[in-house]
Amino acid sequence: MKRLFWVLAVVWMSSGYNAEACRKPLGIKFGRRALVPDANMTASSHRDSMRAPHHGRLHGPKAWCSKTGSIAGSWIMVSFGERKRVTGIITQGSKKDFIWVTRYRVEYRVKGGPWIKYPKELVGNSIINYPAGNTNMFEPALIAHDFRVHPLDVAGVISGSEKVDFACLRLELLGCKDNDPCSKPNDLTNGWHSNNSYRHGDHVTYSCNQGYRLVGTRNITCYNGEWKGRYPLCIAKCPNLGTIPNGNYTTGVTTGGEVAKFTCTSGHDLIGAMQITCVMGKWGGVRPRCLGGCSDPGTPENGQRIGNDFSNGGSLAFTCDRNFSLDGPSLIKCKAGLWSSQPPQCRASCSDPGIPDQGMRSGDDLRHGGHVYYFCQDGFTMKGRDSAQCVDGNWTTPKPECLANSARHFLDQTTCPDPGFPQHGSRIGYSSFKNMGVVQFMCTREGYDLQGPGAIRCINGTWNAATPTCKARCAPIKPSSNVIVLRPISNRHGSEAVFGCKAGFRLVGSSVLACNDGTWNDSVPVCIRDDDDGNGSGSASGSGNGDDCSDPGTLTNGGRHGNNFSDGQRVSFFCNNGYTLFGVGSVSCDDGEWSGDVPTCRADCQDPGVPVNGGRHGNNFSEGQRVGFFCSSGHVIDGPSEIMCVNGRWSDKKPTCRAGCAQPSTPPNSVLYIGSRKSYYSDQERVFYLCKPGFFLVGMRERQCMGNNWTSVAFKCISTGCGDPGTPLNGQKIGLTYRVRDRVYYTCLPGFRMIGPSKRVCMSNGTWAGYLPHCVASQCPDLPIPQYGVKQVTTTAYKGETSFTCTSRGYELVGSKVRVCLIDGTWSGKQPSCERVICRDPGTPKHGSRAPTFGIFSFRDSVDFSCSQGYTLTGRSRIFCLEDGTWSDKMPVCVGTPKCPVNWQEYNGRCYWFKHETKRNQIWKRLQRRCRKLNARLLSINDSGEWDFIRKHLKSSVSRYAIGLQKTKGSWRWTGGGKLRYAQWSQRDDAGGECVTVRGRDGLFEVVSCRKGLGAYICEKAKRAT
Repeated sequence: MKRLFWVLAVVWMSSGYNAEACRKPLGIKFGRRALVPDANMTASSHRDSMRAPHHGRLHGPKAWCSKTGSIAGSWIMVSFGERKRVTGIITQGSKKDFIWVTRYRVEYRVKGGPWIKYPKELVGNSIINYPAGNTNMFEPALIAHDFRVHPLDVAGVISGSEKVDFACLRLELLGCKDNDPCSKPNDLTNGWHSNNSYRHGDHVTYSCNQGYRLVGTRNITCYNGEWKGRYPLCIAKCPNLGTIPNGNYTTGVTTGGEVAKFTCTSGHDLIGAMQITCVMGKWGGVRPRCLGGCSDPGTPENGQRIGNDFSNGGSLAFTCDRNFSLDGPSLIKCKAGLWSSQPPQCRASCSDPGIPDQGMRSGDDLRHGGHVYYFCQDGFTMKGRDSAQCVDGNWTTPKPECLANSARHFLDQTTCPDPGFPQHGSRIGYSSFKNMGVVQFMCTREGYDLQGPGAIRCINGTWNAATPTCKARCAPIKPSSNVIVLRPISNRHGSEAVFGCKAGFRLVGSSVLACNDGTWNDSVPVCIRDDDDGNGSGSASGSGNGDDCSDPGTLTNGGRHGNNFSDGQRVSFFCNNGYTLFGVGSVSCDDGEWSGDVPTCRADCQDPGVPVNGGRHGNNFSEGQRVGFFCSSGHVIDGPSEIMCVNGRWSDKKPTCRAGCAQPSTPPNSVLYIGSRKSYYSDQERVFYLCKPGFFLVGMRERQCMGNNWTSVAFKCISTGCGDPGTPLNGQKIGLTYRVRDRVYYTCLPGFRMIGPSKRVCMSNGTWAGYLPHCVASQCPDLPIPQYGVKQVTTTAYKGETSFTCTSRGYELVGSKVRVCLIDGTWSGKQPSCERVICRDPGTPKHGSRAPTFGIFSFRDSVDFSCSQGYTLTGRSRIFCLEDGTWSDKMPVCVGTPKCPVNWQEYNGRCYWFKHETKRNQIWKRLQRRCRKLNARLLSINDSGEWDFIRKHLKSSVSRYAIGLQKTKGSWRWTGGGKLRYAQWSQRDDAGGECVTVRGRDGLFEVVSCRKGLGAYICEKAKRAT
């Protein structure tokens, strides 16, 4: 049925055309105007390379011939690369072989279709017309991309009784291009096209609906039954992004949609994505921010800050006062408006916690965060915790006790003997050394390293390893000048350092030093200059403790300095003029062996000369050296462009410079015929070109050397291209041109995912790379149920949702609450889990402590608070972690007993400051300001008891003290806001002024002018807690 369909299709496409107007040669004929490339002519077989398929061209000097004995089933095929309307065929035999085809049949096909046999057998050539040719016409015309000729009978002029058992043929096909109308073009989602005529040469214009943007080419053209140009897309427009503070953005359109790219102004960093894409009318991401400098992080209490650079990229350093240590990073950096970390705090160190009776302690780090470890002697059991940590000046747990065990306790236990302590170290572990118990060791003295296992285990009464030791490091070695370190220096116990000397120096001392428990086994060697006088005697005595060396010999074409072959001595070598030394220049005797092989003297080469009409690079003719040659303009080098001196001879002869042409350039998509390739071409010489696979040659394939220049290129290699690669079911193909290097892209419809390549490339051999992908329905795998939770699933197909909740109290969902099945068969978001609710660290009150001191606090956990001596707890002493991750109450505070500052006097819960004199007198308002700076105010007297207290602290030598009584709007009022209820006036003469003082000799009130300068005053404030 499929074959019948193609036959009917070809008949329909052949009807309605005038065959008489479509009889032009289709480009097979031999000559410059041949349009069908050699690569497009193939055959079932060929006799030899001189009778290959591409020689089967009409009027050509050669012909195609099949293999001997292969007439039946043989064929020659022509591929046009596009649809042709074939109306006739011209055939010839071979002039060289005198063989021709007398009868043949033909078959043809359109691209992607089956082969169709022409129903008639055709008459070929005879002895009369085999050189000139015979023509057969087709009615109706045949529509084809590919055309085959099958020989049926052959004849020829041969001698004797020989039989013609192979076919020879030359041909040309007649016809024209097939300009068919195009099928209806694809509809555009969210758009439309303007034309309903789809004939050859017609154009269709695409437009998008309102709110959508066209991406791609707006117009496509019908050409030979195919639409030329890629179908465009209508992409939804996204809303305006607005302004970006301290930055800007640009937008553009790609095949994926509209894209916005962001940048920041100088001094600001981009936080977020550098670009976002518009997808379905929405921006696929959050708009980024441009952030600059950081805020002032402050200075830690009991510490200092180094630096004040808060700009972007700036850094600050922190240090602490004595007996305080940093809790946090010592260096923070500003990036994008945020510090790399919170500024550190300065935490107080702890006092020595002591050692329990009948026990021991490991660890001496008393700084904040440091640990100490306790253990008891044999026969004693620990009561309390075996470790404590220093937290801001306080140990998390008190020192434990070591209590005596009962006798029966020991009988029931299998123990190991005390492993002891490494000298300069300590141990951590079970003090009773029970079965399967572990003891850990460390070196506590600075400059010592542990040698042996860091921990041992008690197994059935025996330790699994010996107690390690602490070995001292050796002092660092600083080699003297001219000493070479051959092995890196490590000053740990057991390490070795190996030394040598620079050229011209010799080693005095041991070349290898070993570190043994803090001591090097020998002194550091030195290198002294080798002052050789020809007898091998240097600047120091030459006899070492090792064996002497044998005579190393002398050099052919050279000589030797030095004849002392004893241990530690050195001999050097040299070459005569015209020779070059290969190898080391000197060797030294080391314990009976020379430090290196004896060198050799290799002869230099003679001057190679300079080529006529050329020049030379390089004048060094010694062993291993190279010289290069070049030619003057108008000349080409014939021979090597570079030679090397090897064993006194040059690796090749000097080249010559000849007039002529160098190897010509290769035009795009072509290659130089291999028989034409060489480095030099003489005048009038020709070269020939071939096209690469997937291209056919148009023009003259030869160039000629004229003097020293090539004639210009007179041909092009034209691409054949690829056919339609197809479209996957439930998918789309983007791309309508199929030239070499063109790409097509594939996408799947929503709800389907792709299996296979998403793009394919048209290769130069006329085929598509890869294979056609498949679009399969998206299905996501089943998701697990989180522990302590449940899940609800709508469907696992595309766009299906799975939601999660936690069912147990005190657990919260961490991860995605809802996950959606995506188009690629994966779930969105992150798989959640039900994690225990964790409350943040509630902190520790200043001047107080808490229990537990550290750890992770989850639902129903509690924390107890207490205050240091002299302070009272304000708030709840115990708080609980609730199921929502918050605490049941705020952290309490420790409030100290209220008291007055130093040098202040206390009376009835208030504090008084008596300033008996100042450097210079001040008016009343300025004295009031001085009190305010002390968080106080000028004195207010409310009763006789307070007045009596004040009089006791006055000095009779002081004339007056300023107090806080002033006339305001005709009435006397205290600066603290109260009315005057008590006063002891000396005399009430308001005419004297509006401010009041007390006299030093008796404490009586006296009115003065507020502008009068006073040298003494009294301040008052309430007691405050610390």
